[in-house]
Amino acid sequence: MKKPNQRGPVSSASLGALAARAAEALKQQRFKEAVELFKPMIRQDPRPEWKQSLAEAYRGRARALAAKKMFKEAAMVVENTLGPDGTLADPVFYLHCLIRDGQHQKAAAHVRQYVGTESTLPAEERAILEDLAAALVVAVPLGPDPVRAPSSEQARWLELAAASREALAAWVAGASAQEVERQLNRISLRSAFRPVRVLLKCLITMPQDADRSRQLLEAIPPESPFFAFREAVAAAVLAERALDADGWHRLTPVQQAFVAQTRNLPGTAVQFLTRSAEACRIIGLKSSTASLNRCCFSASAARAARAPSEAEDTGPRWLGFFTARSSP
Repeated sequence: MKKPNQRGPVSSASLGALAARAAEALKQQRFKEAVELFKPMIRQDPRPEWKQSLAEAYRGRARALAAKKMFKEAAMVVENTLGPDGTLADPVFYLHCLIRDGQHQKAAAHVRQYVGTESTLPAEERAILEDLAAALVVAVPLGPDPVRAPSSEQARWLELAAASREALAAWVAGASAQEVERQLNRISLRSAFRPVRVLLKCLITMPQDADRSRQLLEAIPPESPFFAFREAVAAAVLAERALDADGWHRLTPVQQAFVAQTRNLPGTAVQFLTRSAEACRIIGLKSSTASLNRCCFSASAARAARAPSEAEDTGPRWLGFFTARSSP
């Protein structure tokens, strides 16, 4: 499509015709064309309704790119809606694009802007952002904001994030249940970091209180960014009562590795589970035999020994859990 002439001001009549074309392009979901039409109109007459339509066109264009798995390009398009306060028109979608593109540090730095600040976003979207922010900063530590000092609410939120990371690092390093519990007590159950406290509590009390663990885990809903971590913890903690060959097949490789290490499963048991799961998939059956479960989970319930180096790199290690369900 030929771009509109941008050399000089457009007459009122021509501007009206351009507006009609732009509105029609937006209506027909020709988002790229709509963007190119709205931009010169706004340069000449920055009407609020045209700015809003341009933002809508950018969002539509970005979602079309994301549908093609072009997440980096989609994020760049959304960045065109950046406001003076540093926020974007579609922040949740933008964060999902960054996560899917592997730009976790950038995602964590951006989401911090929405914590403890006034926002015109709907309450539901603010809640999603808060949960996503909690998962991101647990996995990706953030330094101080070089631009602005945090508010008291933001400072408290960052303290909770640090406490969550330290509790997770303590568990990974093989600290005693008492030491991990001490770290967990620093995490408020009324905060967005509650899932971290719940998940680690289940891990340090297994296998003594499986029923209580099940109740705690069920409080983490499927839409939570921590849900993939919850599924892995459930498989590890509930073991024979929660995981069979079909269940093993439904876990991601990251989750399978977590369960195998947490339950200290020997390689032969992991291979048996994998082959049994593949066989069940092929023949279309869901195995639920007790003998299979006993064979796979008769190994020690104690945590596998963790090398010190693993505790030093908890961020990337857990990103597969916290962001596994991110999708635009």
